[in-house]
Amino acid sequence: MNEVRLTAYLDRRVGSADRAAIEQHLAACDDCRSDVVHVSSALSARSRRRRLASAGALLAAAASVVLILRISGAPAAGAGPDTTLRAGAESPAVVAYGPLGAVARGAVRFVWAPVAEVASYRLTVTHTDGTPVWTTSTTDTVAALPDSVRLTAGTGYFWFTDALLTAGGVRSTGPHEFQQAP
Repeated sequence: MNEVRLTAYLDRRVGSADRAAIEQHLAACDDCRSDVVHVSSALSARSRRRRLASAGALLAAAASVVLILRISGAPAAGAGPDTTLRAGAESPAVVAYGPLGAVARGAVRFVWAPVAEVASYRLTVTHTDGTPVWTTSTTDTVAALPDSVRLTAGTGYFWFTDALLTAGGVRSTGPHEFQQAP
């Protein structure tokens, strides 16, 4: 397989018939398969570093927004439709399912809708003043707060999930407020 065809395959710029032929060839050719794995790993590592840098900057920006909304007395995000965008106006926000409002004691589970072409999701829980409580990365659309993280009854918290896209963009649920019931 030549380099141009390999590059097009890795960039997902080949049609389904070409993709099937390339994958059939890769199944039989150890050298080409090794090349694909090596190049894919290198591209993934570079892309992952770029996404992590972008995610860190976006996380700081999101915490600032939460703090500004809280200080200004603006209505809490989640009170209306999800409209938070970080990847351009044509990209819809990630839909957050819960928790919203009061949460019963016990395991707290965060649930959001899946996003096409996502590399991973970054879930962040903060105090209402923006102070981080917990964060995790996952490829699933559900995450449970670990037992080691204790929430204070009657205290408000925000959570948001950023979908880190394979193309490098980010979509977000925007901040959603919840509190641990007494």
